[in-house]
Amino acid sequence: MQSQRSGLLSLEEDAWFEASADSANIRMLDTPLGGTGFLVRYDGETGKLGFVQPGSVLPGEWSPSYASVYSTGYSVAVVDGRLFHGEGLGPNERYRAGSAMVTVRDLEGSVQYRIGPRERRPLAWSIFMQGIRFDAQGNLYLAGTYTDTLYFSPDVVLAPSRSFNDHTWDVFVASYAPDGLVRWAHQVEGGTGDLWISNGRFGRAAFDVDAAGNVVLGAVADGELPPSLSAAEDGVVLAHYSSSDGALQRIQTLNDLGISYIPSFSTLRNHMGPTYRAFAGDYVATPESIRLDKSGNVYVLWRKTTADAAVFNSLTISDTTLHRRQEAYIHALTKFDAQGTLLWARKLDNHYVLYPAGLEVAENGHVYVWGNFWGRYVEFEEVRLTQDEAEGYDGFVVQYDESGHLARALHLETTGDSEHIVEALGLGASGDVYVGGRFEAGRAILGADTLYARGEGNLFIAKYGATSLSSQPSDEVPSGEIKVSNYPNPFRQRATIKYRLPVPGHVRLTVYDVLGRELAVLVDERQSAGSHSAKLNASSWPSGVYLYRLEAGNQVATGRLVRHK
Repeated sequence: MQSQRSGLLSLEEDAWFEASADSANIRMLDTPLGGTGFLVRYDGETGKLGFVQPGSVLPGEWSPSYASVYSTGYSVAVVDGRLFHGEGLGPNERYRAGSAMVTVRDLEGSVQYRIGPRERRPLAWSIFMQGIRFDAQGNLYLAGTYTDTLYFSPDVVLAPSRSFNDHTWDVFVASYAPDGLVRWAHQVEGGTGDLWISNGRFGRAAFDVDAAGNVVLGAVADGELPPSLSAAEDGVVLAHYSSSDGALQRIQTLNDLGISYIPSFSTLRNHMGPTYRAFAGDYVATPESIRLDKSGNVYVLWRKTTADAAVFNSLTISDTTLHRRQEAYIHALTKFDAQGTLLWARKLDNHYVLYPAGLEVAENGHVYVWGNFWGRYVEFEEVRLTQDEAEGYDGFVVQYDESGHLARALHLETTGDSEHIVEALGLGASGDVYVGGRFEAGRAILGADTLYARGEGNLFIAKYGATSLSSQPSDEVPSGEIKVSNYPNPFRQRATIKYRLPVPGHVRLTVYDVLGRELAVLVDERQSAGSHSAKLNASSWPSGVYLYRLEAGNQVATGRLVRHK
C-alpha cells in the first residue's frame, strides 16, 4: 500500500493517507493531534485522494474534539459540481466559535465565493450554523441559532427578540438562490427563554427541505413559549415552512403526532419537586434528526432522557410503548406521512448510552442511522451489537428498508477502552453508502474489515454497496406463484426455509450476508412442483441479518433470516 503526504494542515505536522482495506474500499487518514480541521475529497468510485484543504471553523489551538465536530461532514454538501461548507470566517476569526457563513468551493477545493449573513458583533458563541440543505431547483437553505443582529442584505435584517446582553438564543431559517442572492430569512422567536433547533449547536440539525423547498424544523423552547409554539405544553414542535417565502405554515406538537411520555412534562413541573421543576424540559421527547423523502414522508429520530433511575420512564408512539427503568436514554425512529399519520416506529435499544449522529433516507426509501454507543450493547430489532468494555465507545451503522424492517447493521468494534466512532454517512446516487469516522490507538474493525492505527488520531472513510437483496419479496414475483417461509425467525443455530413451487423446474436457493456476499447454496437442482424445504446450519456464523434468494425458472423470491445467539 502506498501512502502520500498531504498539504500542510497545521503549523508543525502533516497528515497521512492510505488505502487500508480493499474489500470495503476503506481509506484512512492519520491526523495531527490538536491540528486545525480540514476538508478532504476522495473520488467516489476509486477512493483516490482529490484534495486536502484547511477548512475548520475552529482554529488549531481549540480542543481536538471540537475540531473533529466540524471536520467530519457536518454542514457540508456537494450540489451541481460545487462544494458548500459551513465555516467560521470574518474579521475576528481567531475567537469565533461558529458561523452562518457558507464557503462555496469547486471540486478541487478552491474557494469560489462566500455567502451568508453578517453579524453585528463577531463574538464567540454568538451564532451557530446547524444545517445546509438544497431543493430540486438548487436553492440553498440555512438554519441556525443566534443572539445578535444578522444582516442578510440591506433589506433583510433579523434582530434578536431580546437584548444581546440577555444571552438568549433565537432560531433563523434563510434561503439563497443558486447565484448566492438571498431569497428570504425569518426569525423564530424563543419567547422568554432560549429556542434551539433541537439536536444542539453543531452539525446535522433536526432540519430538512424537500424537493419543492418546503422546510421542516424540530424546535425546543425554554421559558415562556412564543405565540407560534404556545400549543406545545413542553415546548417541542415540528415547524413547517412554505417553499416560496419561508412563512410558517403549521406547527405539529407531540400530541398532534401521537407521542406521549412518562413522567409527563406537567408532572415533572408541578409534582416532582424543585429539581425536576427546574429541568423538566431536559426530560421531554425531542427530535434529534429529521429527513424528508420525495413523497413528503417525514422521518424523525427521537430521544428521551430518563428523569431518574428509580422513576418509571416511558415513551409511547401511537399504540407502541417503549420503556426502561434504568438511567439511560430512550431512542426511537419514526416515519410519518405528509399529514402526520404514523406509518411505523422502531426502538433503538442500548445498555447504557446511545449517541445517534445522524439520519439519512435513500431514493428507495431505505433509512440509515449511525453513531456510537457506550456500554455493553446496542440492539436494533433482533440484532444486538456487543462490546467487551462497558466504558468503551463503539460505532454503528443501521439500515432499515422502506417498511421499517432491519436490512443491515455494521459494527465499528473497539479494542480496549479507546474510542471508535462513526461520525458521518453519505449516500451516493447509485445507492452506495459512504461511512466516515475516527479511532484511536490499536485497531478498528468495521464489518469484515480491519484498520490498524498509526498514532493517536486516525480518520477513515469506507464505501459499501447498496443492499443487493430486499428484505421483502421481490416485485418481479407474481403474487400466488412461489410461496416461501422460514422458521424460527430469529433463530439460534439452525433454520428451515419452506417453499412451494407451482410448476417443476430448476431451483437454486442461496443465502447472502447484508453486503450481498454469497455464504451458502442450499439447493441447486431440478425439483418437482409442490412443497419442499431446506435446512440452514449457521452455528458458526455471527449474529446478524441474512438474506436468502430462491430462483425457480424465471421467478424469484427473497426473504430475511435473523440469527441471535
